[in-house]
Amino acid sequence: MIMRLLIVSIFILFHSLCFGQDKQNKATDLFIVDYILKDGFVKIIPPENTDFSFPVYNPELIIAKVADFNADGKKDILVKLGGCGTGGCLYALFIKKNKNLHQLAFNDYLKNHEIELADNGCLIITSSEEIEPYNPSKLSVSIFKYNHATQYYDLVETFIFHDNE
Repeated sequence: MIMRLLIVSIFILFHSLCFGQDKQNKATDLFIVDYILKDGFVKIIPPENTDFSFPVYNPELIIAKVADFNADGKKDILVKLGGCGTGGCLYALFIKKNKNLHQLAFNDYLKNHEIELADNGCLIITSSEEIEPYNPSKLSVSIFKYNHATQYYDLVETFIFHDNE
């Protein structure tokens, strides 16, 4: 009986340590995002345990869009991080969790981006660029959609658009 109680106690301790650590890691994976809409700039403090980095040493982080991207009723923030080149600029989307704590849900280059509403209430991010320089009739289009299971935007479709006018 004592041996059985000891084994159950060890199991409960092991279980609480494992799952308690997992919850703690999720809390420390959140970014601190402070923004002032009138200025259009944002301050981002990444979590200590992440490999997230900015594309330039001292970036001017510009608010691209504030909206409810994942249909949870909270205002999320799409930020232009810089690092611009011929392939567009680096953007990051931060999903609001609590006060100024946000989860990174998108981090990729966008060019000629558009934001539109999906049937499920989430916002779709579309990026496009000319395949041939100065020829907007032939575009490479990438579509990103929010995945509720992973809480991240996934690339769901890439295609070539031809304007046959």
